[in-house]
Amino acid sequence: MTKPVRVNILEQTYSLHSEIGREHVLEIAGLVDERMRRISSHARSFDLSRVAVLAALHIADEMQRMKDRHEQ
Repeated sequence: MTKPVRVNILEQTYSLHSEIGREHVLEIAGLVDERMRRISSHARSFDLSRVAVLAALHIADEMQRMKDRHEQ
């Protein structure tokens, strides 16, 4: 069993388990936190669920664009 890694994303604390390792979890959580903060700074009203979905869409778009470039 892996040891949980506590991370903070947009002032919310999460306890995550990962086979990959603590440093990787912290790095990924930092990227998500940064993206959510950027989105929330431009939002007229703050709704955590909405910010999370928009961040997920932005990250998924980046991943798809990278995949498309890699396949070409």
